[in-house]
Amino acid sequence: MSAHYTFSFMAELDSSLSSEDIAVVEYLLGDKTTAPETLPKHSYFKHGLPISPYAQQYRDFSEDFYSAVMRVEHDQQENVAWRVIDLKLPSQKLEGIYGDCLLLVSWLASLSCTSGLVGSFVEENVQCSNAMLLFIYQRELYMGSEAEVHSFLTGNKRCFTKIS
Repeated sequence: MSAHYTFSFMAELDSSLSSEDIAVVEYLLGDKTTAPETLPKHSYFKHGLPISPYAQQYRDFSEDFYSAVMRVEHDQQENVAWRVIDLKLPSQKLEGIYGDCLLLVSWLASLSCTSGLVGSFVEENVQCSNAMLLFIYQRELYMGSEAEVHSFLTGNKRCFTKIS
């Protein structure tokens, strides 16, 4: 039996996103049921949109275990103040994480104004499981430990200095 992992990701999106990018995010993670007409130029969309958006795939899960939403807050003039992506996907096989989840969040990282730790994936039902940490640096997704990370798309390595 193969292991299952919980995948978590949370990042703020840049305030200057195009309406096309917002439409795709709302379709994949929100309650929009109409597929967008144009797709971003990113490897996640190489074969088009997924058969069913994340919000549809996990709609029967309890919100305590699952989350795939874009939270939006407005200012007093009803302008969008910020948008935050919140993903928590339980019971993922490692193949699914590398084949789909990481491609999705690498695209979301390119839309994000966040810099730093944004998520992880960790094996379920294992007491001492090491989490694979996810970081965004200059709109690119990195993964690894707290000291050394690699770009998901290019494999380039970055080392971070711990501040005591």
